[in-house]
Amino acid sequence: MHSDFGVVGSAPMKTYDAEIRVVRNNEGKSPGSNGGLWGTALPNHFCFLTSRTDGKVIEPAFDFMCATYLTRAATPCLKGGRNTAPTVLADMADFHHYLDASGIKVADISSAHLRGYATDLCHSKSAATGKNLAASTVNRRWSTLTKFILYCLRHGYLKNVIPTAERDTKRGKVTYLDIDADISGSGSN
Repeated sequence: MHSDFGVVGSAPMKTYDAEIRVVRNNEGKSPGSNGGLWGTALPNHFCFLTSRTDGKVIEPAFDFMCATYLTRAATPCLKGGRNTAPTVLADMADFHHYLDASGIKVADISSAHLRGYATDLCHSKSAATGKNLAASTVNRRWSTLTKFILYCLRHGYLKNVIPTAERDTKRGKVTYLDIDADISGSGSN
């Protein structure tokens, strides 16, 4: 007997099985479909997620990375520092591994899934130290996820409504996920 996640009674099939790919020596053409980039060479050090299972680009993560970390020029360039996008993508890979473990797709994310991820994140151990992740790592991963989910909401990738709200900061208004997630020490939802 089969379910949406594979054989009933076994572990869920991995929807994403995400791994990070990095463009080296400007060899590759864009594997994505967003922002007029199709067929345009991606800049060195641009990174994106692909599936280990089938080698396909993982959407909407690819669109998010293009929109956030590439300039919109005839020849796109990286925005930000050379290490920013890889760090963000490592955070994205972590979240996609969580989705695999939960047996859900990005389109099906709900507030409950996000709260579950927040809880898991706050109790995750560092592979390097064996101790709980540093508060700065938890906060950075949650910030990355917030930006990704807000991007998905704006571009119609999600089936469920995820509540958002705004707050004033020194830099102006900031939109956040209004889901009562407990991210210890982050001061954000």
